Amino acid sequence: MAANSKSSKKPGKGKKFSPEAELAAAQEAIKSLRSTVAKLEKNVGKLEDRFEKRVSELRDDAKKLRVAAEKAGKSAVKSAKDAGKSAAKSARKVTDTKPAPAKKEKVEVVPVEKAPKSEMTVAELRAAARAQGVSGYSRMTKAQLVAALKR
Repeated sequence: MAANSKSSKKPGKGKKFSPEAELAAAQEAIKSLRSTVAKLEKNVGKLEDRFEKRVSELRDDAKKLRVAAEKAGKSAVKSAKDAGKSAAKSARKVTDTKPAPAKKEKVEVVPVEKAPKSEMTVAELRAAARAQGVSGYSRMTKAQLVAALKR
């Protein structure tokens, strides 16, 4: 339709559209809307395809992660069991091999007057100090014990 024909012009003040012109304009609008709907449906189809592809990729990734997590879990359980077994073995070794009891050395009490004090061991000096009733002998050094016993 020509731009200056009566049927294509919009009504101005006081002008009316003819029914044919209104019908033609409505048909043109419907054609335009159908074209727009077709384009939108095409875009929706493309988006649905992309969405389904992405969902499929995410499911595959989730499966891979589950498998990896199961392997890691099994490995951790095995490591814990192995650690428990080696700890049990170590504990058995420790309990199976009891250290020989330390032999307590019997200290002979020698009268202090008769023994040379500088040649006596600390254990012998402490035994002599205990026999004489010296207080604090367990914390004294050898020199202190000799000095305490000379008194």
